[in-house]
Amino acid sequence: MSIKIYYDGKCPFCRSYTQYLRLKESQGEPQLIDVRIDEASRLMLRSEGFDLDRGMVVDVKGRLYSGEKAVAVLAGLSSKSNLFNRINGWLFSSVYLAAIFYPVLRLGRNLVLLVLGVRPVNENPENQNLILFSCCWGFFSVLHVLVYSYQYGVDLFWSTYLVAAAGFLLFVRPDKVLLLLALLLLGVFDAWLQMPSFSNHTIIKNFFLLAIIFSGLTCAWRGDSWSDWFEVVAPVGRALLLMMYVFGVFHKLNSGFLDPSVSCAVELWRSMPWPLYLVDWGWARYLFIYGTLIAEVAILVFLLVPRFRHCGVLLGIAFHMMLALSNYAMYTAFSMLSVVLHILFISRASAKAIIEDPLSRRFLSLSRSWRGWIIAAAYLSVIRVLAWMNVFWAVTLVWFFWVVPFLWIVFKYGKDKRDHRVSAVFFSKKPLLNVISLLFFVNCITPYLGLKTAQSINMFANLRLEDGVSNHLVLSSPPGPFLYLENVVRIVSSTGVDYFNYVKANQLYITYYDFLNRLEQHPAAIVSYEREGHIYLDKTAEDLSVEMEKVLHPEWVRKWFHFIPVDLNTPKACALDR
Repeated sequence: MSIKIYYDGKCPFCRSYTQYLRLKESQGEPQLIDVRIDEASRLMLRSEGFDLDRGMVVDVKGRLYSGEKAVAVLAGLSSKSNLFNRINGWLFSSVYLAAIFYPVLRLGRNLVLLVLGVRPVNENPENQNLILFSCCWGFFSVLHVLVYSYQYGVDLFWSTYLVAAAGFLLFVRPDKVLLLLALLLLGVFDAWLQMPSFSNHTIIKNFFLLAIIFSGLTCAWRGDSWSDWFEVVAPVGRALLLMMYVFGVFHKLNSGFLDPSVSCAVELWRSMPWPLYLVDWGWARYLFIYGTLIAEVAILVFLLVPRFRHCGVLLGIAFHMMLALSNYAMYTAFSMLSVVLHILFISRASAKAIIEDPLSRRFLSLSRSWRGWIIAAAYLSVIRVLAWMNVFWAVTLVWFFWVVPFLWIVFKYGKDKRDHRVSAVFFSKKPLLNVISLLFFVNCITPYLGLKTAQSINMFANLRLEDGVSNHLVLSSPPGPFLYLENVVRIVSSTGVDYFNYVKANQLYITYYDFLNRLEQHPAAIVSYEREGHIYLDKTAEDLSVEMEKVLHPEWVRKWFHFIPVDLNTPKACALDR
């Protein structure tokens, strides 16, 4: 009986398996066919719907078996003449056992091939979206670490520095999927260590990383390609961006944001570099306020309508480029993340045209040389120095040297008249990933439910929902049904907690839950505070231990469950509570 085994000749496991396999004498020697050499066999199997990257294919009497079924068939036909064949026979003696063990072996095989730099057998050279994503994600990762280092002033971990290093490497070598995998894994680990974080870009990043975890595990178990992974996870990134615009507008529909005397739109503009900040008078202030709302609504609509999607991508990137010029904060990281999410809307055909543009080719070619690495390192070093100096508008201007040419290339090639995706843009084929998108939606509405106010895309929106008051023009009733925002605390005096001193110095209030949570983290602190009209003097964590046990959630919940301090003045000024 003639048996043909189609295998990947560059896979060391496949080669070893076929070499050590001993079939029963009645079966005869199998015919081994390396599909990397035999193109006709590779095309034949592809036309039959077989994917050699998911496992070998065995032809027994003209019947084809693939993956775990193939090894199960071979295990049944093999002799037990040596230890390898006995182990092989036991592991894959049935299709059911093979279905359990084979994905684990395949996962190990794929990781080894990735480390060795071996390209997949059926790699799709037409899918250049992954290269675009990798380059932008690498750049974003570097900026993300810089904003944590020089603006937030938080503790940095060893993983944080590795995120910056891996981000730099991926920025200059976006074609290396091993670097992308390393950066994503480091990002997930570092995100957990850094939580909680109140920044908009961090919570969006963390939800996207959560989708990456689940999709990556699923695709790795199934043996899917990187292209398959990107196709299922990209809709989540697009959904996050769309919801960011939805709530970016909805949160701003309040009396504070629409008041030019306190609006964050006006305050951020006043931090623009010369001569932009000189444009600060009556009608111009209303232009900043309503122009922001109109621009974000327009971007949202354009991204959803296939005919105008190209305009949405361009307008969205340009809008965040303008935002990044404000020296109010280092918005460049947030703006770069928006670039990452906007390019997820670009079709395969457009991504291919963008990568094949002469300017893109020169960038990719230069990045493969030592000269390109030196230029990239010097470029990012300039950004780092400016971030260290807190000259954030200058950081943005240097960033423009990369993002402006990138925007020009997207302008030239980003439009695809054949792209008619509607729900497929934000709806993943993997149902579990859509649950993550839904969770992000819930996360954004939590302030109106009376839950947490931090990490909900409501910063710099003048929104106030605490202490039984709502300044929102649509949801004007106090938030509920939960009452976490109802009870606020005024710090009278504090020793041992810098955050309490900051809140007191700025005449802010904090929720009672946040107060207990922070006091528990500083057992040596002594705090006097006012709550519900009563003054409590010289309290410690030990004094309130029973209350803490009753009110506070487990630590893993508190990673996501956080509050921002609140300014109770009317009208509410911009960002005193940030």
